[in-house]
Amino acid sequence: MNPFDPVAWQRFESVLAKVPPGETCAVAVSGGVDSVVLLDLLRRFLDRPLLVLHLNHQLRGDAAVADAEFVRELAVAQDCGFECRSVDVAALAEDGRCSIESAGRNARREFYATVCEDRGIGHVWLGHHADDQAETLLWNLLRGSGVEGLSGMSDCTPMPDGGPLLMRPMLGFWRSEILTYAEERGLKFREDPSNADSTFMRNRLRHVLIPQMEELLGRPVKQNLVQAAEILSAENEVLRSAADAAVPEVEAELQVEALVHLPTAIQRRILRRWLEQCGIAGCGFRHIEAVRSLLEVRAGESAKVNLPGDHYARRRSGVLFLE
Repeated sequence: MNPFDPVAWQRFESVLAKVPPGETCAVAVSGGVDSVVLLDLLRRFLDRPLLVLHLNHQLRGDAAVADAEFVRELAVAQDCGFECRSVDVAALAEDGRCSIESAGRNARREFYATVCEDRGIGHVWLGHHADDQAETLLWNLLRGSGVEGLSGMSDCTPMPDGGPLLMRPMLGFWRSEILTYAEERGLKFREDPSNADSTFMRNRLRHVLIPQMEELLGRPVKQNLVQAAEILSAENEVLRSAADAAVPEVEAELQVEALVHLPTAIQRRILRRWLEQCGIAGCGFRHIEAVRSLLEVRAGESAKVNLPGDHYARRRSGVLFLE
């Protein structure tokens, strides 16, 4: 029996249909229930060769080694290829001055990109589901993200720098449905104790904040968060298309006249895209607004703003440029 909502199942099938026949697909498998169910579903319904990818984050000692061995045996049993790598994520987080979560995500994506480039693979399949989507939207909202961040994760996302496409066919499935499927199929998986560790932000959202919100409001909130992500995702595409139409090609210099009469939301998108393509990393809302203020510079006002990495944005003779 299929425990998944029919509309969500149709969405799942539509994502599967995006892969060309005969193409090998990489599947990220941690050993947890989400990725184990994903692998089982792809083996059943995606008639393509599969390569299982597993990254040991070196955060849980012998348990992490056991996870890698479990996934290797699972790949062999499912007649899939297997690639495993071990990375000291804690050291990466310290060196990069970022969270363990961010360092782990970056390490995984670098692993996926390297393996896919070596093997000529164009798709990596991930086990994110509807509960993850709700948590992502809520976290991005609390961080002050705009429409793009509040759109949540997409079914199909290109990796930066022309890497493989990240495929998320289970975004319409709830974790409760995934657990039911695993039980009905008799699938074995490994429980990661870190999923209950409150030092990780996502776990605090999952186990503390969302239950408190539901208790306070007296009703479930995750469904509404996912619905909001769906609505905002569609509206984000409209804004993206409008920005692309207004300034199709972003070059080293921007003409003020091309931007000054555009709606504020479109200005912000174009300026953010400009800064990103010019290699200015770490720009947030404050930086974008500072650059946008240059569009309305009057006589006697500063025509220069500071940006991360000892960069500056300037306006001169009706042109925005960086130095």
